[in-house]
Amino acid sequence: MKKVTVYDVAVLAGVSVTTVSRVLNHPESVKEATREKIFQAMDELGYEYVFKIPETSRDERGGQEGSRLILVIVPYFTNPFHSTALDGIKTAAQNRGYDIVIYNYDHNDFLETFERLLDLIDKLPVCGGVLLSPGIQADKIQLLDQKLPVVQCADIAKEVSYVAVDDYAAAKSAVNYLLRHGGRKIAFIKTAEMDFVRNRERGYCDAMKEAGLPVVPQDIVSVPEDYETAVALISGLLGGEDRPDAFFASSDLIAVAAVNAVSRKGLRVPEDVSVVGFDDTYLAAMSTPPLTTVRQPIRRMGEIACKMLLDRLANPSAPCEQILLNADLVVRGTTRG
Repeated sequence: MKKVTVYDVAVLAGVSVTTVSRVLNHPESVKEATREKIFQAMDELGYEYVFKIPETSRDERGGQEGSRLILVIVPYFTNPFHSTALDGIKTAAQNRGYDIVIYNYDHNDFLETFERLLDLIDKLPVCGGVLLSPGIQADKIQLLDQKLPVVQCADIAKEVSYVAVDDYAAAKSAVNYLLRHGGRKIAFIKTAEMDFVRNRERGYCDAMKEAGLPVVPQDIVSVPEDYETAVALISGLLGGEDRPDAFFASSDLIAVAAVNAVSRKGLRVPEDVSVVGFDDTYLAAMSTPPLTTVRQPIRRMGEIACKMLLDRLANPSAPCEQILLNADLVVRGTTRG
């Protein structure tokens, strides 16, 4: 198979090779919208990379004095959640005199990628890691934590310190809002089978059951985090008389796909179908109409995760910290009421 190059990424993203190089080395110097296009092209092509590697001693790592480089592990950039959390991690690191290096991997081939990640940790002078990667198995997290101190960001990992939101409570609250405003046949659209998605599904199911409404298997739909594919699959739910009157989506990206699927079917949002997302990324404000969504404090979670890691490096014997933050429903134009 031909090796994917920076030139290939530039062609797919519609930018210059120089711009791709700037994103790899100085991402803060490139506009967010352009960064997102480039990150999405990298994901589509399977381009693996690390960037932002400052000058630092390779003799010290594993939390030892002298290393001021933090490894951030990220599965993909198609969801803007990750770039926002990264901004928080980077800010917290730089405020304490640290830099970050980002490892992007193929989440569809994690076993092979994980071996390369372990090899990378042995080669790079990193002092600790932030996992911005949901769904990593407990044994893998424990193995990483033996290599270097790690903290989980935006997901629950009982083996290490973490910061996340209460996905179950936030999802249940969002579905209850839809129920209070006339929703009866509410479908749940989800992405990958990960713990945080399962917790949001539990919140959806319990809200429906407590309202005396059936949880129909056909109303729980898995879609990939690919926008056009998601639109096509969601459109298929809108063809019959027994179509949903509301969608609750596990991310803003999928919620925006639902909004556009409804429009393409000649239906109206929210008059015919209400839509609620999860995250409150910039996509929510760009949606037409603007998206009602669960607001996660994404940037703050990134900052807290990085601070937790740095505190652990300063005091290795300190117990794990496990923090759950509140997530609030932001009501905009895709819901009635």
